[in-house]
Amino acid sequence: MSDVSKLSFEINICNKLIELLPRYSKFSVSFEPGFHSWMPFCWQGFRQSSRYVYVLEGISDWQRVLVNFSNETRGRIRKAKKNIQIKYDLSAEDFYSYHTYILKKIGKKINYSFDLFKRIHDAALAHNCGKISYAVDDNGLIHCASFLVWDTNCAYALLGAFDRDCNPSGASFLLYQEEIKYASQFADRYNLGCTMNKTLSYAKRRLGANVIAYHHIYKVKSKLIKIAIFLTYDFWY
Repeated sequence: MSDVSKLSFEINICNKLIELLPRYSKFSVSFEPGFHSWMPFCWQGFRQSSRYVYVLEGISDWQRVLVNFSNETRGRIRKAKKNIQIKYDLSAEDFYSYHTYILKKIGKKINYSFDLFKRIHDAALAHNCGKISYAVDDNGLIHCASFLVWDTNCAYALLGAFDRDCNPSGASFLLYQEEIKYASQFADRYNLGCTMNKTLSYAKRRLGANVIAYHHIYKVKSKLIKIAIFLTYDFWY
């Protein structure tokens, strides 16, 4: 298929998708990075913002990946190894409680239900494509926890909870390192997740991750929701 034909095909598909949308007050979708032709949405009054996902390539050779960590990151990992252990026996209930607790400490509420998480967790474990890991110190204090899932192409850091009070320990970087090693058995890419947060972006880039842009497309019809977005500017971020 030529580039011209491909673009026409993509535009046609997007137009059909827009036609099939049910009635809505708010539409908000993030597309995977391979999607480029958002023009039909623009023509229909939708809005777009670019967001960024952080991906490590070639993790099957995980030792090479670790070499690309920044010097600061490798130093933090050496420090963490002195009194931090990575464990894998955290239950779905305990992970959810920990994530809720961490968010509460920074004035935020968890945005997914335990029932939803439990169903995803149980399905992932049943198909051998998911695992909870966490970093804990000698006193039993959990510094961070992560829920990793994978398919044959990529491993995804689907959910993570990091205690900011424990940041100096370097536990989060040690956890990333061990997850990369583990995930290398199943996939060759490691998706660190997306963020527009300056601090989190810096942390992910120190792991040597590639930064890949993707489209977030949205449209709001409800005046009430528009006011709410205006009052809480970070609604879409």
